[in-house]
Order: sequence, then structure tokens, then C-alpha cells
Amino acid sequence: MPPLVVFGGGLLALAVGRAAAARGQAVTVASPRPCVVAGWWRQFPGPRDTLDWMPGGAEVIVAVGPSRSVPVDRAWGEGLAVLLSRLGHSARVVLAGPLPGREPSIELFERVLERWPGPCLRVAPLFGQGDTGPGQWASTLRAGGTVRLGEAPAVRWLAADDAARVMLGDLSPGEHLATGGEVWTPGDVADRLAMRFGGRRARPLLGAGLPRDVLARLRAWSGHPDRWDEARWGPRTSLAAWVERLPGPRRRATG
Repeated sequence: MPPLVVFGGGLLALAVGRAAAARGQAVTVASPRPCVVAGWWRQFPGPRDTLDWMPGGAEVIVAVGPSRSVPVDRAWGEGLAVLLSRLGHSARVVLAGPLPGREPSIELFERVLERWPGPCLRVAPLFGQGDTGPGQWASTLRAGGTVRLGEAPAVRWLAADDAARVMLGDLSPGEHLATGGEVWTPGDVADRLAMRFGGRRARPLLGAGLPRDVLARLRAWSGHPDRWDEARWGPRTSLAAWVERLPGPRRRATG
């Protein structure tokens, strides 16, 4: 089995690394910030950084996204185009990106995608192990803290582990879309986690309690139809099932 290199340090990149390592692949996760990975971590500051460390004949998953350390233009704009242009020596390259929607950062990605001949999986907002979104809210509530979330659109959240399984499968060239089957607002998710762990969800003093760019993408994805090829990709994990499987003490009954 060829080695796998995953570019990105978010939920999807880490889920891909875990799934690939579980099936016996040697995995390297390359990202700007250190993270706990299933395999080796390699610091990769940007798309023009050296690639001479990559093993020959490696498969590649490109699952970069905007974060505190990666601005949108580098994650989904010209920086992404530069990185993809440098991976021609790889055995196979699969690209991940955001679900379609009318929003400036998504449109940046789509301009890159127009020139990409390989397979691309476009995914809904993800939940899973990590330090953003539902994973972060779970950690806060498990510790007895408060998650501050206000009004935000309902979207079809997808398990990062399910998206990772698809990316590691036999994706044909072209664009593929994947969403969860259930529609939840971020507040719904936090309330469900609070039922599991305790803690509480409260309204923020200002705004929705989400970064402005994240909220804009949620609005762009609100109302998106269900997209999932169960015959090829298997069943999806419901958000409720994921919550119940999370480690940690359960909330004690009162009264």
C-alpha cells in the first residue's frame, strides 16, 4: 500500500489520517501548526515550501481550509492552486473543498476547481474529533463550561470520519458532493451536547458566537439538498449517534 500524505490540520485531514493508518498506510500529515496525528506530523508553512520530504509514489489528500493560521486566499485561493500544481509527481491526488454556495470564500475555491482535473469531494460542515466546531463545544461542556452560540442557520452536518472514508475510496475524476442527512443549527448541536455532558449553552453578548466567515458559509449552505451516495459510500453517522459515543462522564439526572 503506498504511503499517504495529507495536507491540512483540520477535522477532515485528521480523520483521513486516522482512517488511513487504521488500514495500514504510512501517514504523514503536513500542516502549519502542530497537531496530534495518526502517523507523522510535518510542518508545512505554505504552498511554496519545499516538498523534497515527500516519499516517492505517495497518494495525496489535500484537505486544507481557512483557520487562525491559514487565511482564506491561501487555503482556497491562489495558494491552493500553487500547491496542486506542485503535486504532479504523486501517484494520486484527491482534493477536498467546501460545499457549493454563493459566498466569496467558496467562490475562491471554485475558481481553483475549474482548473483541477482530478477528483474533488465537496463537503458540508463537519463534526468530529478536533478543536473546532462541535468537537470544541463538546470539550468545553465536558469540563462544565459554557458554549455561547446565538441564532445561526440550520445545515446538514456531516461526520468527518464519513467524509474521510469517501476520500480514501475510489473517487472518479470530477466533483462529488457529500452532506449529512439531518439538519441542525449550531445551537441545536450544542444543546444536544449539553444534554450529554452537562454544562450549558448561552447566548453571546454580541452576534452569533461564530466567526463572521463561518457564519457566512453556513448561510450559503442553508437549505442545501441532501447529497450522499449510500450505495457507493455506505451509511452515514448521525450526529446524535456521534454524541452518544463521545468519551467522558454522562450528565447526572437531577430531581
